[in-house]
Amino acid sequence: MRFQRRFTLLDRWYDDDEDTLSFIFQRPGVAPRDLPRDTTLQRGVLDLLDRGGHWRAQPGWLDFDGI
Repeated sequence: MRFQRRFTLLDRWYDDDEDTLSFIFQRPGVAPRDLPRDTTLQRGVLDLLDRGGHWRAQPGWLDFDGI
């Protein structure tokens, strides 16, 4: 919790499907329909997109000084 408290999140979100797919599958630029569904995580990520959902990110910064 102490580490988590050092993060300051902004009050906005943005769709981040591309970065999420790149991180999970390690195959940037590959269309979702061409990605494997071998694991529960892979299926969950792709199923959400298939239902019209989006993966979202919330920007922020980390206080390296711990103040």
